[in-house]
Amino acid sequence: RMRAKLLVLLAAKPDLMLLDEPTNYLDLETLVVLENFLQEWAGAFMLISHDREFLRRTTDHILEVEAGEMTKYAGNIDDYFEQKALLREQLLKSASSAQAKRKEVLDFAARFGAKATKARQVQSRLKRLEKMETIEVKALPVLAKIRLPEPARTGRAVLKIDGCELGYGARKILSELKLELERGDHLGVVGLNGAGKSTLLKALAGELKPLKGSIERGMGASIAYFAQHVAERLDPKDSVIDAMSAEAHPDTKRQEILDLAGSLLFS
Repeated sequence: RMRAKLLVLLAAKPDLMLLDEPTNYLDLETLVVLENFLQEWAGAFMLISHDREFLRRTTDHILEVEAGEMTKYAGNIDDYFEQKALLREQLLKSASSAQAKRKEVLDFAARFGAKATKARQVQSRLKRLEKMETIEVKALPVLAKIRLPEPARTGRAVLKIDGCELGYGARKILSELKLELERGDHLGVVGLNGAGKSTLLKALAGELKPLKGSIERGMGASIAYFAQHVAERLDPKDSVIDAMSAEAHPDTKRQEILDLAGSLLFS
């Protein structure tokens, strides 16, 4: 559906394309095609994306929307972060300098305000103080911080697939699968949409039984599954703490669950 919508959009040959997270649900090959297309596009486009690499490859300006205001930065996403940090540093210095000048004038007024010989100077400085621009340094937005707790120690082998056939009823998706995962492995799965990536993960998570062959967990190994359509796995009647408590490891303390929720901005 995403590819079809993109085709409809491109066929219209617009002067301005507005793309709201266009990379969602695109497979790797289509994403590369879209990147190349946008790099060569002669018209204008604005896109929303959380994919920094995609932004880095396709855009030459960044429009930041924050705290009800918009600021435009020249360059790609890396230039944006660099310029944003530099501007904040300059703003902090200016605010500090203004605060020092303000304090100096107020101290002078407190010391000499009662002296007739200094009254004119005090009034002059206070008038200049009133005309000084107030420099506002906005608080930085609260950021999420993902902190993954250390898993329980397992044996070397975490998961073993041997001669597996996966599918749905008579429809085979994958066959003759052999794979061994060891403790500490970090594995990415790539392939075209419909190739069987999600089917593989469902089987590893125990939500889909193999049509043939075996999937064995290593001693002491547990599996957690973040599905493609993860919202469908949550009960909307549950609170955040209810949902987390139901899935948490038996040894997890309530305060640890609260800390985890807080790290992802749940108050």
